[in-house]
Amino acid sequence: MQGTITRRQATEHALQNDIRTEGAAVRAAAREVDMLETQSVPDARSAYDASIRGYEIGRFSLTDTLDARRSLIEAQIALIEAKRTLLIHQLRLASLVGAAPFSEGGQS
Repeated sequence: MQGTITRRQATEHALQNDIRTEGAAVRAAAREVDMLETQSVPDARSAYDASIRGYEIGRFSLTDTLDARRSLIEAQIALIEAKRTLLIHQLRLASLVGAAPFSEGGQS
């Protein structure tokens, strides 16, 4: 009987640790998505737009414009990957707490 209680407590402790770990991962991934959405992608978009205008008036070369476009695409890809990572951690956390993953509010 005592062994069963100890195993149960160990399992509960491990589950609580997993929940804390995934919760921290969700928060970190959400911060990354926010930073990319509010800073990196808009900055890359502005740089690309400026390079197009500069190219049109002969201030920037085609290479400069293409480099700015590449940087914008890389920032957009990073955002997509960050959103994917966030979703994975959200789903893992939902499975740990027993929530239905696609229900409103994340609750079953």
